[in-house]
Amino acid sequence: MKKRLLIISPYFPTSEKWEKELKKGWDEVEYIPFPDVPSTASMAEIYPIAEELVEKIRQWVGDNPEGSCVRLQGSYSLCRLVYQLIDQRCSSKTAIFRLKPR
Repeated sequence: MKKRLLIISPYFPTSEKWEKELKKGWDEVEYIPFPDVPSTASMAEIYPIAEELVEKIRQWVGDNPEGSCVRLQGSYSLCRLVYQLIDQRCSSKTAIFRLKPR
């Protein structure tokens, strides 16, 4: 089983050394840029963004839920909503998801 990490964050490795450190212990690391969420956005505006992220996570996890981990960093409102949607919709959520709001 491959150990896979999906990072959804506004913070990307800015150097080869940093990227190398992030990959320690993982067979595969993938990055998705955290969506730009205006501080004035309503939950109605954030909801479709959260749904899109959840779908990306589900597709990425695919058939490897036990070896997959998601690290989510960014706007608390969006992170919290993504966590809630995963909690409602994904059967293997405990194996794939750790919430890290910033």
